[in-house]
Amino acid sequence: MNCNNCGRVLHERSRWRMLPKADRVALRHGHAMHMGRGLCHGCYSRAQRDGSVIDHEATVKPWAYVLDEWKRLADPEASRVENARRIAPHLGMTVAALERAVTRHREDVAA
Repeated sequence: MNCNNCGRVLHERSRWRMLPKADRVALRHGHAMHMGRGLCHGCYSRAQRDGSVIDHEATVKPWAYVLDEWKRLADPEASRVENARRIAPHLGMTVAALERAVTRHREDVAA
């Protein structure tokens, strides 16, 4: 994944921090830690300072949105897997991520 603003290669925060400092310094040129909204640390900080961070699309969809779309688009006659295969591309998610979201919601409701 690349930064939506500057094009640097993004690394997830947990993986970036696990790297030894010498490796992080060596990777600095053209690589950066992912901060959010598809932006690297530098671009995210700059966008926060100038108030334009809201202009960048969030990369994580809210649970309520995902579940509302699932309820609206799911076919009661089809299996959960079939529904996930059909609905996931519409939501811009992988089939596995959508299945986990629906399963997690059902577990929360049952508890």
